[in-house]
Amino acid sequence: MAVAERRSWGVLASLFLLSVGFTAYVIAPASVFPLVMAEFGIDKPSASASISAVFLTWAVLQIPGGYVLDRHDNRRLVVLGSVIFLLEESEATFRHRSEAIGLPVSEMQAAGTLAIKEVESSQQSAQEFASAVRTEVEEHGAEIVMIDGIAGYRLLVRGGNQEVLRNLHALGKYLKNMGVTGIYISEVSNITGEFSVTEQENISYLADTIVFLRYLEHKAELRKAIGVLKKRSSDFERTLRDFEIQSDTGVQVGAPLTGLRGILRGTPDWSAE
Repeated sequence: MAVAERRSWGVLASLFLLSVGFTAYVIAPASVFPLVMAEFGIDKPSASASISAVFLTWAVLQIPGGYVLDRHDNRRLVVLGSVIFLLEESEATFRHRSEAIGLPVSEMQAAGTLAIKEVESSQQSAQEFASAVRTEVEEHGAEIVMIDGIAGYRLLVRGGNQEVLRNLHALGKYLKNMGVTGIYISEVSNITGEFSVTEQENISYLADTIVFLRYLEHKAELRKAIGVLKKRSSDFERTLRDFEIQSDTGVQVGAPLTGLRGILRGTPDWSAE
């Protein structure tokens, strides 16, 4: 084995042992024992064995887990327990569009990491839809729930804006209490002009994070920009970036649009270029 290769393995082993030691320090038994004993009603030796089993399993799986992640497409490995409810298009159309840009939807379905539920808005009530969401979360272990989109959900409620808002608030509160990430897709009618986060009802206050897509006209060419409008509990990047969806490269978030001003006023200006 060459000297350089032995040195690389030595550095890797050192970092691995450092990571294991740091994690062991973080979950020091003195602080964890009382919680485990109280939660499961077990004595100190049983709590010690349980904590050791969890920690040793984590340590043993670090290297093979890293090996697998390093040699396979992460999109096929890290999407766990996701479900998308389609209220505005068919499952066949969604699958075709997704796979056309490189998203392996059929493979994720076959692996059981993604469930697709096509919903006919005119034939289902908001209560029936909420029950379907609870089934996916409580019986099938969904950790991510996407609703596509709010316009279709509005048809389920069959009421005014306040009724839609009330139902979405209840649904969002349920998902948050269950530790589930909820993703709502809201389409607005004006693709240019005055900026609007949502269409009719003001649902933006329900969201912890808002990511928006904006169409721009530049030199007789239609372009798209993506940005983050808000993110609770932490900081976020405030620059707008170029955004493209191509059949050969998939979803691409490009460089910051540093020469762009006035997008939120509805009057984009590229004069700084």
